[in-house]
Amino acid sequence: VRDPARRAYSAFMQQCRMYILVKTHRGEVVRCDHVGSTNINANCRALKDDRRKISERLQRGSCNADSFDKYLVGVKRMQREAGISLNNFYNQVDATVNSSTCVQADKYFQEDLLSHGLYSATIQAYWNQFQKNQLKVVFLGDFKQDALNFIKQVEDHVGVPHHPFKVHKANGFWVLNDRATKSKATTQSHYEDASESARRYLCDFYKPEVHRLLKMLPEHSQQIQGWDLYCPV
Repeated sequence: VRDPARRAYSAFMQQCRMYILVKTHRGEVVRCDHVGSTNINANCRALKDDRRKISERLQRGSCNADSFDKYLVGVKRMQREAGISLNNFYNQVDATVNSSTCVQADKYFQEDLLSHGLYSATIQAYWNQFQKNQLKVVFLGDFKQDALNFIKQVEDHVGVPHHPFKVHKANGFWVLNDRATKSKATTQSHYEDASESARRYLCDFYKPEVHRLLKMLPEHSQQIQGWDLYCPV
């Protein structure tokens, strides 16, 4: 897991660059990867039968803070119209404790990118199915700080031998047997920061989630409290 606010903004930029975001006739931005098929997300279902509602598919040049602001406008409107709130979602999560039901955040949050940062729901769903000691929650910050030790801890938890990973001197990738992996801890973001209004919204949205995670994972309080959530200092 990682700082959910920064994860949401990063995911938006990634999906924008994959050409799966569109601007609607309202001027809002929504995720819409399969407009012409039945396999589409909830945000896009209303657009499927009327392509005139889509003004344009976002191009790479439109992957910016302003587009993210327009995305948040659509998210807040749809949640408001559907009577959805974060408290309602958490009540659904709490109702599944010690049961076999797995709460799907997207069911309540219209498959928006913000719901994917509500880690407590995912963790609770796994806890409902497995013993807690079978699971290991890992943090992106730990990987960035010491990737090789991070990998060793995962290997120990899974119960497999340690593999001879090393840093590839040419490009900074972590490699095994001279084969470059897809993970690169030194990768930096190459997009502008979120707007002040978006930062405030993400901060307020994820604060309750952080409090829940601190109660669920007290042994990881240092990592969780290290997230800034884009909150003002």
